[in-house]
Amino acid sequence: MTRDALIEQIKMHEGHGPMRNGRHMPYPDSKGILTIGYGRNLQANGVRESEATELLDNDVDEAIHACFATFPWFRDIDTVRQSVITELVFNMGMKTWLTFVNTIAACERRDWPAAGRGLRNSKWYRDVGTGRGDKMIDQLTSGIW
Repeated sequence: MTRDALIEQIKMHEGHGPMRNGRHMPYPDSKGILTIGYGRNLQANGVRESEATELLDNDVDEAIHACFATFPWFRDIDTVRQSVITELVFNMGMKTWLTFVNTIAACERRDWPAAGRGLRNSKWYRDVGTGRGDKMIDQLTSGIW
């Protein structure tokens, strides 16, 4: 067996479904089964821990890059607050985070109590619940892990 030839044939036969922004997107296959990439049956196979970790690493790298690229003040705050803001971007996406205009402005001026209040009064807080929400708000307001 020639592994490379096999892989090329599978790619040709399976295709990879829709692409958006250069990324493979999940799609229903001919039987309606949620699939991604070159015929990866997500319903039956899911992803391995190593694959989930690789996805997480890539997504965290993108969130970090987006924060540094979007907010000039981001590099000047402590690492705990950088981590909280990055996790917010990771969790909700930059597009949604950018709608938190007052909270972002509070972060920029280092008014951490106001930033915490903004998060606590948000749909994000109601969605993630008090466990995650309170922990992240405490980290943001105190700068302590």
